[in-house]
Amino acid sequence: MIKSFGYAALVAFLVLGTQIGSVDSGFGYIIYIVIMITMGVGGYACVQMPKVLQDGSAKKIVAFKAFDPKKFVHEVETLSQAIRRDGLLASESVRKELSDPFMRYLLKRVMDGYERTHLIQSIRNQLMRTHEIAGLVEAWNDNVTQSFATVGLITTLFQMMAVLKSTDPNASPATALLPLLLGVLLQPMASAYLKNAFFANLDRARLYFILLEEGISGIQEGLNADLLRDKLNCRLLETPKLVES
Repeated sequence: MIKSFGYAALVAFLVLGTQIGSVDSGFGYIIYIVIMITMGVGGYACVQMPKVLQDGSAKKIVAFKAFDPKKFVHEVETLSQAIRRDGLLASESVRKELSDPFMRYLLKRVMDGYERTHLIQSIRNQLMRTHEIAGLVEAWNDNVTQSFATVGLITTLFQMMAVLKSTDPNASPATALLPLLLGVLLQPMASAYLKNAFFANLDRARLYFILLEEGISGIQEGLNADLLRDKLNCRLLETPKLVES
């Protein structure tokens, strides 16, 4: 469905290109080339879109936008205190109150007696898959942003052919360079937007899996809650605070 829309958009881009010579110069011409660039880049983006974007896998990375590392550390500290005070099995009520479902799952496995190496591997498997998805999205992002200049150049060529065929003495070849200039200007803006919208969340995802691994390991090792909290805070570049007695 998405690729079909992409091919349709590319066909519309070519059709618009053949009619660009009939557009008068001025504001209407600028709107016309913006529409052409939008159709060309949008069509290319849809045709080249990886499966992880089509099936929603990449949304799992975007969802980390809501991840609050300090809240996560506080929950791990509270859970660790409850386990050391009441025992692992008695902390079931605290486990069920955790906001993170993966953390609840892992703690349930800890209670069931699963070995640490198997649980840590589950975390790392998700981290590796996150990096794989991010790599596919990054390659797609680079291709899409580079297409702005390419589409602008093709639009410029359409306009140049229209100028060469025109019998209007006022037709200026200089206006044909506008699509190329516009494409070159939009390229870094689009790249910055896409990277900020996605890759900032990727950094949060990495931090989440690191804190999750440290937290589960610390709980299974029976670390003191204060020590575990300090270890996790060091991952957040928070200097541990020592309370003198």
